[in-house]
Amino acid sequence: MNKTKHLKQFLLLLIFSVYVFSALGQQSPIKNRYNFKISSSWYHTGMRIGSNTKKTRTEKFRAEVNYGFFNIIEAGAYIGFFPSTIYKQGNGSNLIPERKTLIPNYGVQANFHILPLLIKNTNFPLDFYLSAKFGGEVFPYKSAHVKNKTHIFQMHGVAGIDFRFVKNFGLYTECGYYYSPDSKALKNLDNFMFTFGLSYKFKPKQKD
Repeated sequence: MNKTKHLKQFLLLLIFSVYVFSALGQQSPIKNRYNFKISSSWYHTGMRIGSNTKKTRTEKFRAEVNYGFFNIIEAGAYIGFFPSTIYKQGNGSNLIPERKTLIPNYGVQANFHILPLLIKNTNFPLDFYLSAKFGGEVFPYKSAHVKNKTHIFQMHGVAGIDFRFVKNFGLYTECGYYYSPDSKALKNLDNFMFTFGLSYKFKPKQKD
């Protein structure tokens, strides 16, 4: 039984590898492409305020740039900010709102594109990708909901779709989950996030 299971896993890995190496040997809409994005993201958050756990939605604004290093992989960086509340510790696990401020955030990401493995069309208007993001948030004041740290680390795992509706411009959306080991608030939540934004893509002309 185990031998059959391992054989199936090996065959699936082999088929996937053939697709990947086939895509690497073909022309791709991803490789050598610059991809600029601006977006707004909604994060589900929650705080222990008084005796209640209050679920809220935090909106984060972001700008990013990516470059296609391979036929199916692009990578880049992002910066952004979001409005937030600074909390102080109350009685027990209660958090008390203290002030509002803007929190800068930043990070790097890598996007793995699926469609070049299936569609050999360098002008196809749709991108479908899986993305891993690693970054942080910088707090100008200590806040109890992030253990009074002034910098916290965040990881994201998302799936995205980007549709180019004119030559260079497109609309895109991403959804997935995020995790921060420094945030008390995330223990009460599903950690879901959703992004919607505008993209601008172009490839520099290749020298002869």
